[in-house]
Amino acid sequence: MAFLSFVGRVLFASVFVLSAWQQ
Repeated sequence: MAFLSFVGRVLFASVFVLSAWQQ
């Protein structure tokens, strides 16, 4: 479960970075 939480956090961070980078 810890690994799944880590993956979710990384995915959320990557989406945030992509949305901020495209502006």
